[in-house]
Amino acid sequence: MSRQGHELRFAVNHLAPSVLMCRLLPLLAVSTPARVVNVASIGQAPIDFDNVMLEREYA
Repeated sequence: MSRQGHELRFAVNHLAPSVLMCRLLPLLAVSTPARVVNVASIGQAPIDFDNVMLEREYA
């Protein structure tokens, strides 16, 4: 669990990039041309929105 109470993999892989982008938006707006490159792994399992916090069936 993260300090905010989120499952750690979900926090790192999904929430953290969104928070980072929100914090960088003002800088990106004045840094034309600006780009964001998102690098991800195909090995990451899709999000099960019925079990986001991985409270069931975690291996």
